[in-house]
Amino acid sequence: SDSLWQPSITACGAISRETVDDGSTATTKVYSNGTVSTRVNWAITYSCEMVMSNFPFDFHTCTTCFMLNTLNPREAILRLTSFPDATMAKNQINNEWALADSSIGGDAGDDGSMVYLDSLILRHPVFWVQLVILPSFVIGVFILTGLFLGESTDVIGTTVNFGLAVMVSLSIIIGILADGLPKSSTLPILGTFVLVQLFIISGAVLFIVARGQIEKASIRLLQFALKRKIE
Repeated sequence: SDSLWQPSITACGAISRETVDDGSTATTKVYSNGTVSTRVNWAITYSCEMVMSNFPFDFHTCTTCFMLNTLNPREAILRLTSFPDATMAKNQINNEWALADSSIGGDAGDDGSMVYLDSLILRHPVFWVQLVILPSFVIGVFILTGLFLGESTDVIGTTVNFGLAVMVSLSIIIGILADGLPKSSTLPILGTFVLVQLFIISGAVLFIVARGQIEKASIRLLQFALKRKIE
């Protein structure tokens, strides 16, 4: 295969490209009609720009591109004649991502021709739902139920204990998020969910404490009024 002329094909937009085959393993076939077929394996690394505002229910379109340089369409055209069917490879990228769809496109000009493959990938949200969303939701329901339906003579003390339990639980969850969430300029859905829950429970704690203080003040005022009436 080293004795054959091969056009210069560039993986446009790639971070790196390495030829997996050495000179002895690359295969070339010459057919009776003059067609030459050469197989070369590359390991190519692309960077896919992601918007994390919908994390962990996000999806992204990643593009892989190949360009045939210096040869105009009258001399040579770069074509992609076959590519993986997204329905066949669905849910088989890895444990975090699934391939939902793919499409092929191309363009040709005086400077060369180009083909690109757009791949739509979806994140599997099950890990984050089971690790963060469901536990924090259950904790929030239990805390709110205990605050508004529980009976205790020491309302303020019980409420403070509930509040401390919430802070400890949510601090653990926030620590997990800080380590696992990708850094972005906007707060993703998962972070918004945790913050909203924190504000709701904090507001409920403040409401219970304020209500307890108001009830105590009302009782003292009523006792004072009854005492003045008796006198």
